[in-house]
Amino acid sequence: MEPILVLRIAKTVIGLFGILGNGLVCLVIYRVKEMHSLTNGLICNQAAIDFLSCLFMLLHSNIPNPPSVPSGLAGKLYCQLWIAPVMLFSLLVASTFSLISITLERYVAIVYPFQYLILFTRRKTIVLICCVWIVAFGYKLNDMARYDMENGHCVTKTVSWKTALGLVQFCVQYFLPLSVMMFAYGHIMIMLRKSEQATARNVGSTFQNRGPAQARQSDASQANNEVTSSTAPVAESLSQGLRRARQNTFKTLLIVYLAFLVCWTPNQFIFLFWNLGLPVDNSSVVYRLTTIMASSNSAINFIIYALKYRQFRRGVRRLFGCPNDIDVAATTYTHNSVVPVK
Repeated sequence: MEPILVLRIAKTVIGLFGILGNGLVCLVIYRVKEMHSLTNGLICNQAAIDFLSCLFMLLHSNIPNPPSVPSGLAGKLYCQLWIAPVMLFSLLVASTFSLISITLERYVAIVYPFQYLILFTRRKTIVLICCVWIVAFGYKLNDMARYDMENGHCVTKTVSWKTALGLVQFCVQYFLPLSVMMFAYGHIMIMLRKSEQATARNVGSTFQNRGPAQARQSDASQANNEVTSSTAPVAESLSQGLRRARQNTFKTLLIVYLAFLVCWTPNQFIFLFWNLGLPVDNSSVVYRLTTIMASSNSAINFIIYALKYRQFRRGVRRLFGCPNDIDVAATTYTHNSVVPVK
């Protein structure tokens, strides 16, 4: 249990809010058929991980530890998995890996749209989601070796590979995900900018190439052009709607990445300093605040979706039977639905 009352209240509020918010995200994506796409499936997995993270944070903050832990295998597992927050931090690492999977899915969809059809099928996406869970929990099993039982109490052991392990964890949990997402979002921004510039040039050249000779067409040609011109705005509108939806998804996930950067940076650097042997007080208020910041990342993604993700807001309105004032293009063609989820 969190011994500092103010921090316990903060963790309780964050935990409750994260449980309700991420639960709503999962419910909307599951119940609303228009939300059944590969990107939303990955977002649902992210929300499910964050839901469990907030649940464990809520329980850890309010359930007191027993005065003594029973001996034997059961007591050792209780120490390593519960008193030492290995399960909680495994879920936080899984959340980070899940965010990487969403980033890579969007990166391939926007930068390599033809390869996307091959790389991101429904089956491969399910395999990717399973890998996120397996790799995250398998990777954090090494933390169990750092806790053991002594005289009925759970204590932290000093391991010989502490410095090396700290550097590896800093790279795997923070630096590598940060670098991958920074590169992906940077490249996506460049591609979207080039796409907008190319579209603007094509539209400009189309208007410039129109001359007075086009007005002197035969009646038959005029009739044919009327049919063609009547379908052109519809196609252009659908294309623009799809492009706007993709840009909205990209901006939403970019904000999610920035939130990850802000929430995780202080805690990860303090953890690195501790593993390097620098004086760090793990019981200090500052350290506990950085832990709350890292944990709060699991609760704030819902706020980002609610404020910035238009498709999620439409899904919420549809779930609760509210009217949907949305354009046809964005409704008919979901933001990533090159391959819908069946």
